[in-house]
This record gives sequence, C-alpha cells and structure tokens, in this order.
Amino acid sequence: MRFCLVLLAILSIVTAEPSEIGSNDVTLRLRGQKGTYSTLCRKDGSFAISDVAPGAYLFEVSSTDLIYPQLRVEVSGKGQMRISRGEDNTQTIPHPLRITAEGRADYFTPREGFEVMSLLKNPMMLMMGVTLGMTWVVPKIMGSLDEEALEELQGGANRQQLEEPPTWEPPTLRPTITNH
Repeated sequence: MRFCLVLLAILSIVTAEPSEIGSNDVTLRLRGQKGTYSTLCRKDGSFAISDVAPGAYLFEVSSTDLIYPQLRVEVSGKGQMRISRGEDNTQTIPHPLRITAEGRADYFTPREGFEVMSLLKNPMMLMMGVTLGMTWVVPKIMGSLDEEALEELQGGANRQQLEEPPTWEPPTLRPTITNH
C-alpha cells in the first residue's frame, strides 16, 4: 500500500549559500528495502519526495561540493514519519527537515615533498646500490684470499672455458611410438 499524500511527502530545505545550490548539483536519495526514491534539489534549497511506501529508509544528499549527514527515515503505515540522524535512533529530528552541510568536499591532495628516504626505498635505487656495493666488496674478498685458493678459483674458471660445451639433442618420441 503506497501513500501519495502531502503528509508523507518529505518537504525539506537543504541549507547552503544560494549560489552553491544548483538544480543539477544536489541529488537526494531515499533508499530502503521497499525501493529507492530520488529527486533533485530546487534552486531555493527545497525538495519533495512523494509516494513513499511505509518502511525504513536511509536518506542521502549527494553533492559535488558539500558534505551532508545521512539520516534514517521511518515511515509508518498511518502516515507518521520519524527522522533520526544516521544509525542512531535516539536523536529524532523535527519535520519539516532542515539539513545543513557539515563541510566542503575536499578533492585536492597536496603534493608530497621531496624525501631522501623515499628515493632510497625505490627498487631501482636498491638494485643499483647492491650492484655498486658488490663492485667494491668482491675485489676486497678476492684480495683477502690466500694464493692457493685464488689459483684454485682461477683454474676452475679456466677449465670451464676450455671444455667444449655439451651438445644437446632434443628428446625424440620415436622409441615410445614404435613400442606401442
């Protein structure tokens, strides 16, 4: 059963500077299990949502410039309405509803300043640091080795270079195919 009475229409005023409220700037939505109702705010800040079915709804004001609170609206089958702030049902708000903006929406993110630590945490800088460190550490390690260990390392490297590389043949499926 839907009510189309003026008593159940939510007639209210969204307060802000008149220049801040445009007809396409502020959208009002009433969302609940019974459905979603939406309307635009008039230039004078008033709005009306009519033909609201009984039930509990969440009332949201969507604006690109201002932030408004969410309200809980409960419409009874007798045509009575109870409006409370958000999920807190203890603080009721009188009807007609006056919604004031809580603040301005700030979309600007300030640019981060230069930090040496952020530069050092960069993966490319870490790889470069490890490479430079190894070019300094490896000669020090080689210099601290005794002559026998150094000759053994150099001899192993020379033997690997002198040996012929192993020839690689791709595997064949011929024996497995002929056996079956």
